[in-house]
Amino acid sequence: YSISNAIQPFVGNKDFKIWVPNDFDGKFLGSITMRRALELSRNLASIYLVTRIGPTQVVDVAHRAGIKRNLEAVPSIGLGTSLVSPIEIVSAFSTFGNGGIHVEPFGVLKVVDNQGKTLEEYIPEEQETFTPQASYILVNMMKGVVQRGTGSHASRLKRPIAGKTGTSQDSKDMWFIGMTPDLAAGGWMGYDDMTSLPMKDWSSGLAVAWWTEIMESVLK
Repeated sequence: YSISNAIQPFVGNKDFKIWVPNDFDGKFLGSITMRRALELSRNLASIYLVTRIGPTQVVDVAHRAGIKRNLEAVPSIGLGTSLVSPIEIVSAFSTFGNGGIHVEPFGVLKVVDNQGKTLEEYIPEEQETFTPQASYILVNMMKGVVQRGTGSHASRLKRPIAGKTGTSQDSKDMWFIGMTPDLAAGGWMGYDDMTSLPMKDWSSGLAVAWWTEIMESVLK
C-alpha cells in the first residue's frame, strides 16, 4: 500500500522508470520466516534481507562463494539483476555443499601421451570461505525448497537434495540448481538474446522437471 502511494505521482511519466519489488502472484503474505520465504521464492523477503544487511555484503558473499564477475550492489541484486553464468552459480552452490570450502571449477582432469604417461594433471584448488555451521544451515534451508517448496518435483528422486529455483529479472532466465551430498548440477532455460520468457507459459518449475529427469539417470 505504501509503495502504491509513493509511485502514484510518477505513473505514466516516461521520464521515470519505476522499479517496484513484487512477487509473481502479486500477493503479500505478511510476516514470514526466511526459511519459508526461500522455499516459496518470495521476492519481498529477499529484498528485505538485502536492504537489512546491505547490497555490498551480498556481493562479497557471492564472490567468496565462487562468482567471478562484477555484480551491481543494488537492492534488486537478490532478484537476479546481475548476469551470472551457469558454471559460476553451480560453483557457488557447491561451496555450501562442501561445508563452506570453495573448489575452483576445472574442465580437464589430466593429459596423457600415447604411452599412458601423465603430461599434466590438475590439482583442485580449495579454499575455506564460510564456516561449516553457516553452510549447514543454508543447505538445510535449501532442502526445504525440495521437500515443501518450488523445487518439490525433484523430491521424486528419493534422495537428500538441496536446491533453489530462480527466475531472473524480467523473466529472462529460468533456473534450478540442485545438490546431493556428492553432486551439484544446474539447469538453465532462456534465450541467448536476452528475450524475456512468457511467464504464462513457462516457470522455473519446468526447469526443475527436466533437471530431475536428467539427474535420475546421472545419479544411478
